[in-house]
Amino acid sequence: MQQPADDGDAQQGELPTVRTAARELGLLIVVVLLLSCDELNPVKVLCSYTSGFIGISEVHFSISAAILLAALGVNQRDHILYTCARTFFRCTFNNIFFSSVEIVGLENLPKEGPVI
Repeated sequence: MQQPADDGDAQQGELPTVRTAARELGLLIVVVLLLSCDELNPVKVLCSYTSGFIGISEVHFSISAAILLAALGVNQRDHILYTCARTFFRCTFNNIFFSSVEIVGLENLPKEGPVI
């Protein structure tokens, strides 16, 4: 039998670990590093290069990003609404109905062996 190839991604149903999410974590760390230093921030570097002849500023980039984010929100509104509603109902119903679970009849189960 062949062993499945380990490409670093979590299998279906498994929770991601640091090992399986290394690519995403590395990308997140690089983005945070780039945005935290003014010398490495791509928006500020581009604005400083184009400030003399085109005149693009950080405000132009932020307005463009806000418009693109709004367009993405409109495009994905069904998914966003479903996710928000699902999270809301899971939080409220789990706290209302399953705040305390009491197991009754635990003494009737055998100490060892299978249970049907």
